[in-house]
Amino acid sequence: MQNNFNQLAITEIAAALQPRGITTPTKIQQQAIPLMISGKDIIARSNTGTGKTLAYLIPIFMKVDASLNAAQAIILTPTRELATQVCDEAKKLSDGLGNGLKAAAVMGGVNIARQIEMLKTKPQIIIGQATRILELIDKKKLSVHNCKTFVLDEADRLLDRNGEADVLALVKKTLKDRQITMFSASLPPHVIALGQTFMKDAVFVNVEEKASIPPNITHKSIFAMQRDKIKILRRVLHQRQDKSLIFVNNPFTIEDVAERLVYHGIKAKALHGSKDGQSRREAIAGFKTGAVRALVASDVAARGLDIENLTLIINLDAPERIIEYQHRAGRAGRAGEESLVITIFTEYERRFLKDYEKAYNIKIEEDGNER
Repeated sequence: MQNNFNQLAITEIAAALQPRGITTPTKIQQQAIPLMISGKDIIARSNTGTGKTLAYLIPIFMKVDASLNAAQAIILTPTRELATQVCDEAKKLSDGLGNGLKAAAVMGGVNIARQIEMLKTKPQIIIGQATRILELIDKKKLSVHNCKTFVLDEADRLLDRNGEADVLALVKKTLKDRQITMFSASLPPHVIALGQTFMKDAVFVNVEEKASIPPNITHKSIFAMQRDKIKILRRVLHQRQDKSLIFVNNPFTIEDVAERLVYHGIKAKALHGSKDGQSRREAIAGFKTGAVRALVASDVAARGLDIENLTLIINLDAPERIIEYQHRAGRAGRAGEESLVITIFTEYERRFLKDYEKAYNIKIEEDGNER
């Protein structure tokens, strides 16, 4: 097994990654990169946080012709936030290589005229949502005649009942000799079966790579009766002036939580799936600049969020799925910053804390001082 990027025969890209401290490929990268370079169709499963984005971006950068000013690769994502995050990663890779490759993010909820202007720069890599990409193709503003690589990121969500039709319609518009790869942390049997209908002899990559939480993140918990949770949340926010991302399990209560915080003088915004594109962008932009100090979100709405200098995560509700604790905690602590995750829990939720500790080998200290 190759334990560095040079052994994967990608010396030039290895040199571009090294200044960012990325020197050792993860297991999914070790397995997927050679397969993608060889042109194989892949169905790959690996936990969140194990490096799937670079696992498909690196081969794309090796295959795309920078001298050809045409779209040559399409990366589909289920959310705008994830599209933006993948596009940012692609741009970092391009800057490190200095090869002039261009990536563009196209998604719904954004002014299409601006995206049409952006496409005039002839990006080689298109990242975004199937519905908007199809719209641009129909308007003859985007051609996929040169697209030989097609990636489905978070394939389980792309191929659910809401997205399946658009993905299949887009696949039909691509070249017959294209390479199709699917990456996801979860691949239910029906998603695999559907993928196989438009893939050629797909190779399965199933990596049991344990997700981890960075050691620079501290974990605390505060016991509360359900009726007192908001009161304790306010106290935490008044005592700590950190910018904070607050997770709520029930998306129907997100607006209520944000409004109650605003009523008590805390600059808060709600972020959930039913928000229109403009409202979402304003909430995220305000959070990034500090105009919004508390962003209240659901797990789905926060997927793909990448906020610099975020050092405080608050679980107003303990996540019932163990992996979601890792997802939430992973929003903080970027670039090695010391960060804190606080979970406000009821007696019923106490059992979940033990599960997180066991799964991630962490200690969640119960703290009564925040009450």
